[in-house]
Amino acid sequence: MCSQPIPEGSPDKLIGLDFECDCGKRHTIEVKHVSVGTGVIRNVPQVLRELGLTGRFTVVFDKHIRPLAERHLFPVLDRPGIRYDAVCYEKEDEVKASVESSDELRTMLPKTVDFLMVMGSGTLNDITKWAATVMGVPYVVVCTAPSMNGYTSSISALSVAGFKTTQDITPAAAVIADIDILKDAPIDMIRAGLGDLLSKNVCNADWRLSHLLRDTYFCELPQQMTRRQEKYYLAHARELGERDPEAVRQLSEAIMNSGFSMAIVGESSPSSGSEHLISHYWEMQLEMAGKPLNLHGAQVGVGTLIAAEIYERARNMTPGDVDLDLARRHHKTREDLRALVDRYYGEVADKTFEETEKKLMTWAQKRAMLEKLQSNWEEIWEDVGRFLRPRAELERSLKEVGGPTRASDFGFTRQETYDAIRFSRLMRNRYTILDLTDQLGWLDRWADELAEEFAG
Repeated sequence: MCSQPIPEGSPDKLIGLDFECDCGKRHTIEVKHVSVGTGVIRNVPQVLRELGLTGRFTVVFDKHIRPLAERHLFPVLDRPGIRYDAVCYEKEDEVKASVESSDELRTMLPKTVDFLMVMGSGTLNDITKWAATVMGVPYVVVCTAPSMNGYTSSISALSVAGFKTTQDITPAAAVIADIDILKDAPIDMIRAGLGDLLSKNVCNADWRLSHLLRDTYFCELPQQMTRRQEKYYLAHARELGERDPEAVRQLSEAIMNSGFSMAIVGESSPSSGSEHLISHYWEMQLEMAGKPLNLHGAQVGVGTLIAAEIYERARNMTPGDVDLDLARRHHKTREDLRALVDRYYGEVADKTFEETEKKLMTWAQKRAMLEKLQSNWEEIWEDVGRFLRPRAELERSLKEVGGPTRASDFGFTRQETYDAIRFSRLMRNRYTILDLTDQLGWLDRWADELAEEFAG
């Protein structure tokens, strides 16, 4: 447990956080300014002055955001002493969150760029902050939807040649989230924000499970940071669906804190576990097939329900259900795993296997770990259970906000859903409930049953 008292409430109270934690890491928040509230976009010039961002900068937006920029941002910036250029990043086809898109964006920028300002949300934010990192310049984010937690994080989820990766980036200098803009975002993006946040239950359980079974790094603080607003947005999901300003503010603050929870530990584990792997698998399959992508947070919400159900099934088992002979028959050698990756990951198989191989275990190592689980069954599940909420509660919130709750809501087939549950674990060097239940020989049957429920 982290003994450092953490300020409660809005994310701006976390600015300047810097201390040595009991977990062994130094936790630092490098973002200099966060404002979440009504009318805060009018303070952008003042924020730039306070942060010493006085050079010539470029505002990046896309064709969907152009009307918002013209209505809300440009009138605020059009004053003496502020020098900026405007770049609308447009493509004939769908803009993808990829290193290639970010490289293309950099070719569109003026020669003189002292810092960048992006007005947008998920994909545009990701490619702009990667561009700023590569260029070595600061950047400012003006948020347009409470749809994901990347605004305040120090990572960027980008594809490289079709393979989903996590890139370290320089955090934003400032994040501006005006509720007057966010509450009017497309309703599916608000729903996606809730879906993304609900995943924190599962991913922190995964992170803890890995620590208990494999002695990997873990810290309690990220979960403490994201749980503070959880009771509110779980209880007021219906109001979120109605664009209630207070509900949108609470969701937005929780999103900012979620981004900070990754930044302070330098990895995405506090916000990305088995539920994100399922979603990433679907995204990669869509990309390889040349099909349009779904909203990330919306898919994550469904992945969260699937993972929460797997956790509930596992917790209802007993030590006597752990069959080491069955686990031995399910043990995969390096060659077995390579064959699986080749079959299910196609053109990105080589990159995927680089991740898969990192968590390869010998049978002796796996047996020792499963015996540890058997011997400490109640203690381990009680510990992991601290981070979880019932699937029914999570599903009720998604239904109340009007969000998707089934893989079939996105058009995924039963087979595509089964494959995501069974084989998404291969794409990351991250131990989750998907790995454990596969090693125990339980996941195959459960994946079949859940594929029928979620896409049958």
